[in-house]
Amino acid sequence: MDALELAEKAKKQNIIDMAVGFTAMMPLFQERSADLIKEKLADLFEGLDRIS
Repeated sequence: MDALELAEKAKKQNIIDMAVGFTAMMPLFQERSADLIKEKLADLFEGLDRIS
């Protein structure tokens, strides 16, 4: 992975972290649910790059 790919990956991860962190529903979920949601969102974002 070159520097540009690493920067893009970090950018997407930061967006996901902010989105999950700002939601008011997170205290209602089970412990570790936020991590699972973040993983699923990251997988979803990776798939969106292939859509044309």
